[in-house]
Amino acid sequence: MLQLIRDRAQGVFVWVIVGLIIITFALFGLSSYLTGGGEASSVAEVNGTEISENQLLRAQRNYLQRLQQFQGEQFDTSLFDSPRVKREVLQGLISRELIQQHIDEMGYQPGPEQVVNAIREFEVFQEEGSFSGQRYKMLLRQQGLSTEQFERDVASDLASEQLRNGIIQSAFVTDAELERYLRLKHQQRDIGYLELALDRFLDRVELDEGQIEAFYEDNRSRFRSQEKVTLNYLELDLKEQAREYEADEEAVRDYYASHRDNYTEQAGQRRVSHILVAMNDERSQNEARDKAEQLHQQLEDGAEFAELASRHSDDSGSAEQAGDLGRIERGEFDPDFEEVAFELDEGEISAPVKTRFGYHLIKVESVQPARVKPLAEVEDEIREELRMRQAEQDFYEKVSDLERYSYEMPDSLQGVAEQLGLEVKQSAPLTREGGEGVLGNSRVVNAAFSDEVLEEGRNSEVLELSDTHFLVLRVDEHEPAQVKSLEAVKPEIIRYLRQQQAQEMALETAQNLRKELEQGASASTLASRHGAQWRTPGLISRQPGGEDRLDNTLRQTAFRMPPPEEGRPSVTTTALPNGNVAVIRLQAIQTGEVPANNTLQSERQQLSAAFGDSEYNALLESLRRQADIDVSDELSADN
Repeated sequence: MLQLIRDRAQGVFVWVIVGLIIITFALFGLSSYLTGGGEASSVAEVNGTEISENQLLRAQRNYLQRLQQFQGEQFDTSLFDSPRVKREVLQGLISRELIQQHIDEMGYQPGPEQVVNAIREFEVFQEEGSFSGQRYKMLLRQQGLSTEQFERDVASDLASEQLRNGIIQSAFVTDAELERYLRLKHQQRDIGYLELALDRFLDRVELDEGQIEAFYEDNRSRFRSQEKVTLNYLELDLKEQAREYEADEEAVRDYYASHRDNYTEQAGQRRVSHILVAMNDERSQNEARDKAEQLHQQLEDGAEFAELASRHSDDSGSAEQAGDLGRIERGEFDPDFEEVAFELDEGEISAPVKTRFGYHLIKVESVQPARVKPLAEVEDEIREELRMRQAEQDFYEKVSDLERYSYEMPDSLQGVAEQLGLEVKQSAPLTREGGEGVLGNSRVVNAAFSDEVLEEGRNSEVLELSDTHFLVLRVDEHEPAQVKSLEAVKPEIIRYLRQQQAQEMALETAQNLRKELEQGASASTLASRHGAQWRTPGLISRQPGGEDRLDNTLRQTAFRMPPPEEGRPSVTTTALPNGNVAVIRLQAIQTGEVPANNTLQSERQQLSAAFGDSEYNALLESLRRQADIDVSDELSADN
């Protein structure tokens, strides 16, 4: 049972890292909803649905970047080149696709109001703490996304989350299971142990050239470097080009005078609350209308809007806020909803309003009057706008010229740069995982490693990174993936083999000590003979606390040991993270006590969540067994 809890802890970590990094982290960066531009080869197929190399590289990059944020200076940079990490991330994508297919097959989908509320919570779409419809549309437009596609993808992620939460929350725990779990959880063990220091064995290791060469030949793939390219590229960025232009004071004043409407702050914005009576499988349109009319009558009779919203609204997100939707602008909600919301006066409540979600009762809490921003407040913004407008006249002609010249001179960018007055930039060595800044863009990475650019040595096509940012590239240097020479990796091999052989010696010595302890030998005498100290921390718990600083691997091993038998101690050995080897003797077990009732509910919830996770993982394994999954040879588990 406690293994189930440990599996849950590991499972939560995996889902935080793989699930949230692939989905949520990508979501807040908008990268999980980008097509990435260009076609990429398939690395896996799940029931006929392909997972592209582009998807995998983006997910792997997100995963490692978030892991690096979590671990800080302790992050192992070699993970960027790790085939194991790539395989694990791919398995996460396969799991996500299996769940999505299951959701589609079962017809699970969140309500439209849930999708709207989820999007409104994204900080990236907020200004001064409130959702901005204008910013929402602008950011999606910059990324080449339609609101419809984005909302479908958000709905997909919400459905996945609801499925998982539904399974976890449906799990239950009996009283007997809870008591057994608690007694195991609070069990204590009396142990003694010694550590054999690895350093005492390192000096006894002898290696010859034959062993080093044999290890190198048997593990050549371990020493394979990543394929890399160094790029030359030309960039056209409208914002950069606009810096070359100036806008004088008179032009700024004239523009402000003729565009005052543009600087009317949040014109017509209003704070709105609503009560939603949804139409669904359990409630017909007529039943929804009747309930909405009953609620409207209660409001007419003096009932509090906030109280009715909290108790009766089917929009769970706003119901928790007494129906409050915050400040809204035109273009954010259903047109029928907005038509009424923007006709009401402050404090006025509407009759039932039908939308595709159901029937709404709408209340306008406040109306923010229009305010024209003074010139001093928007002067810099206007100056930037005028610069952009001046630059635009030449910019797109330059983009056209960039396309023409890079096509007409496919073997070099220098001539193209001279024609357009641009500077040829050079990248640092770049792998298929991408680099920093513009070099992390999947379109750039795909183009850099395309046959046309890499094999044929031609300029890429002009890549549209956004409406105002374009780039063309070519490979300056190509470093194929190759096995590093023996001389280059020899120190690494020697270090590994010495540690491996030293630990084997230590484990062999530990096994001999184990046998002697089982036969009743003096623990302190044995420890002294090997330059160690016999330690007796006394009763230890499953979790550290207070002065307990016991190594976690040693602790976990102690709680996996079988109970001691009459007249015969329980003894085992284990390798520790620092390379040392421990010999552990379990001397006694003290049964745990069930804590007071005031803590039982949280304990029950923890165990229930573990059961739910187990059931969810069982569903995932079932979907895997039934699925037709094809993974590329390079990324299969056998490699």
